[in-house]
Amino acid sequence: MNERREGIRVALDVTVSEKLVSGTLNARVVSLSNTGMRYTKPSNIRRHGAKEVFLEFTLPGESESIKVLGWVVEEIEKENILETAVTFMFLPENDEGKINTYVNKHLPACPA
Repeated sequence: MNERREGIRVALDVTVSEKLVSGTLNARVVSLSNTGMRYTKPSNIRRHGAKEVFLEFTLPGESESIKVLGWVVEEIEKENILETAVTFMFLPENDEGKINTYVNKHLPACPA
């Protein structure tokens, strides 16, 4: 599960619902890319050990939520926070377009 991906990530601070057979948990998204996201939850919440998670979140300015299956590529604990990185799987084309638009709009400015 230590597979780090390179790519352009932008900061994002929204709630994501992590849905498993055992229940649903709300976490905070910290970054988003065209292919995945990183989110955090308190470390007192037990690691679930699942490789796949169903995620639901809403981008700022959007009214409809994005629902996507995520493949867990990293789960680490640091400073009382459990951080999970996922790669999106089977992302619907419409939602992919929303994410691409959001990421491209929020890219850091390059110095001239």
